[in-house]
Amino acid sequence: MKPDIGMFNDQFFFPLLKFESPLTLYLAGYTRPQTDYKIPLDHPLDPALTCYQLEYVTDGKGYIDINGKTYTVEKGDFFFINKTIPRTLYSDTSFPLQKFFITAKGDFMHSLLDLYRIDSSILIVKTNVSQYFQNILNILYEADSYTINECNKIGIEILKIIQNISLSLQKEEKTLDNSRVAESIMDYIDSNLTRKITIEDLCNQFYMGKTQIIKIFKKKYKMTPMKYAQGQRIVTAKYHLRATNISISNLSDMLCFADSKYFSNVFKSYVGISPQEYRIHYREFGGKEESAFHHDDFVKLMSNKNK
Repeated sequence: MKPDIGMFNDQFFFPLLKFESPLTLYLAGYTRPQTDYKIPLDHPLDPALTCYQLEYVTDGKGYIDINGKTYTVEKGDFFFINKTIPRTLYSDTSFPLQKFFITAKGDFMHSLLDLYRIDSSILIVKTNVSQYFQNILNILYEADSYTINECNKIGIEILKIIQNISLSLQKEEKTLDNSRVAESIMDYIDSNLTRKITIEDLCNQFYMGKTQIIKIFKKKYKMTPMKYAQGQRIVTAKYHLRATNISISNLSDMLCFADSKYFSNVFKSYVGISPQEYRIHYREFGGKEESAFHHDDFVKLMSNKNK
């Protein structure tokens, strides 16, 4: 079959099928890069709104307006738009949008999306499903006509697209969950700086293995949990050296260092001077007191430590 060459798209168009099928393909094709590309689908009687829309951006950038909100899609993005959702899709004028597209409906599509729990108005996922779209177009190019055989082959490719999207969503969800775990580990450390914390304590607290705990935390914060705990203890020590008269020995004990000598060595490795020198310098030259857990202070400490 040969595609129709439209204003913006090279597309196969199937308004009426001569056979019954659980999968009804309405459109399939490729959008050429044009700066004035703009497709509004907002009329309630437009047959395209009865279909699910699946697209993959091969290059450029585009925008989708839905319910007063604008979504950006760019190279490497797959996007899904649910049926009955009015939208306007248009290209970036500097980086013209190029994409594959399929619009389809029927019991097969409905059951497939229900099975993989894809039911949002719009879904955008960064994943490469280009080959499956290309396979669908190849099936149509090579066919003499659109029959139930082509329909079944295309159904398999759509299944592969949805399976791939589902896996990508699971990975994104896992990454988000891990990010929340890392934040919880940080909160736990911040709340327990005056007691000795070991990696085993974190494992017991979060029901994870040592390797997993370190990997999750390090991915988000670029350091191990124990390195973070040590840095935060130094931040806390700086606060007490500025704001209180607590002795170096008692401060060392309070922050769970092995002894005051070790505490002084660690403090100096971060700050550049000993705790006693820091206290004298601060009080001699004055300065504004800061919160014990001032994030900028901690970042500076870690920067100095890593130089």
